[in-house]
Amino acid sequence: MVTEQTRLRCGRRAVIAALSAGSVRKLWITSGTNADLLARAADDLPVIIFSPSKLTRLARTPNHQGVVALCADAPDHSWQTAIAGVNNPLLVVLDQVQDPRNLGACVRTCAAMGVQAIVHPKRRAVAFTPAASHAAQGGDQFVAIHAVTNLARELVLLRDAGLTLIGTAADAKHSIDDLDIAGPVALVLGGEEKGLRRLTREKCDVIAAIDLPGKTQLANLNVSVACGIFLAAINRFRRQAQVN
Repeated sequence: MVTEQTRLRCGRRAVIAALSAGSVRKLWITSGTNADLLARAADDLPVIIFSPSKLTRLARTPNHQGVVALCADAPDHSWQTAIAGVNNPLLVVLDQVQDPRNLGACVRTCAAMGVQAIVHPKRRAVAFTPAASHAAQGGDQFVAIHAVTNLARELVLLRDAGLTLIGTAADAKHSIDDLDIAGPVALVLGGEEKGLRRLTREKCDVIAAIDLPGKTQLANLNVSVACGIFLAAINRFRRQAQVN
């Protein structure tokens, strides 16, 4: 659901990215700071001076760096639109990620790794709040974030669209490095506490793990860290497949 909270972006990089995209509709800044942001803003953009404490109440997080922006609704967050015309799409599915910082970090990672869209459930999962936007550092301007009512049904739609669903778990028999992942892929990552839910796992085509030379297990990795490692492996395989 799109609410005013999900339309707020906070932190310098997140707001600069939104200003560059032309999506900012209102700007709040603290007095005497972030004056350079005003030069980036359109002349008719409403700018309101707030105290740091008021900005904290507005954004519901103290990590705003003295700037909060209200953005326009994205015309379409759907993964279908995001991959339209893409030759070899790469998507990420997040199964009930609860921490906004983890969601934001995943968005930032996905933007860097060439992911077109992130799919996550509306219920029992965090929305893209200002705290998430601060962690995303503007990555949401480059990755569609699609919240869905029924994740299991969406996974079926992803498979029907030609994507291979690669689930992730520490007890998987296969390593991500051993899979043929040159084609369209949706990487499915579980939440912080319990990982993939049973039904989500059953919908995946294959379950993969990371080969970790250290003593820690996948369950001990932050979800955004695991996301980055898996995506790096997928992109590495794709590059090698193109060379060969």
